[in-house]
Amino acid sequence: MVEFNLSGCLLGLTLLLRICDLLLVRLPRGTRVRVHYPKYAAGFMGIIQGREKGASRWLVKLQNDSFQDNPEPMILSLDLSDFQIVELPDFKPN
Repeated sequence: MVEFNLSGCLLGLTLLLRICDLLLVRLPRGTRVRVHYPKYAAGFMGIIQGREKGASRWLVKLQNDSFQDNPEPMILSLDLSDFQIVELPDFKPN
């Protein structure tokens, strides 16, 4: 009889998805996104600044962080599922 371990399969699938995310997803700097999470920034537009080293998180600079009185730009560290791509930057060959 073969025993099926659902939690082991889910863990393996999660690891596989993380590896695919690290290897395959390449968003160019300057990509415009709409933030879905965290809730305090939901709906705001932002620009991809880059990717965190050794992590599958993206650095997103908010364009309209008017909920704060701070003149400094707010940069969030987001998972790919925390935002929606709105527009890719124009490609300009050298």
